[in-house]
Amino acid sequence: MSRQRQQWGCGTFVALALVLGAVITYWYIAVPVLVVLIVGAIAIGSAKQRGQPPRRAISPQQPRVSTGLSPAQEAERQELYRRLDAISAELSRRQYRTRCDHCGAPRQHGEESCRYCGRSLVVG
Repeated sequence: MSRQRQQWGCGTFVALALVLGAVITYWYIAVPVLVVLIVGAIAIGSAKQRGQPPRRAISPQQPRVSTGLSPAQEAERQELYRRLDAISAELSRRQYRTRCDHCGAPRQHGEESCRYCGRSLVVG
């Protein structure tokens, strides 16, 4: 004989009581979450009624929208972006002192701190 479990047991009741207590205690968090869920459900429901899949964010694989620039202007724009990326990479690269300011020891290759006194050799 197999015994079927009841759908609502003691554990379910305790879990619901804990969730309800947390929602009441942290209502200022629960209300915005509930609003976002309701808006999302409405958007998905309206998309299903129209027979369209819900909209998703543009991924890198999807083609970009045309900027309306001529091919020459677009090439110049891309070149400026490449230059900007190169400058950004140069500025974000760490720079090191060749010698320790405190004890005068030379910096070993790959070291970020002085091997004698422990002071940082990173500039800035």
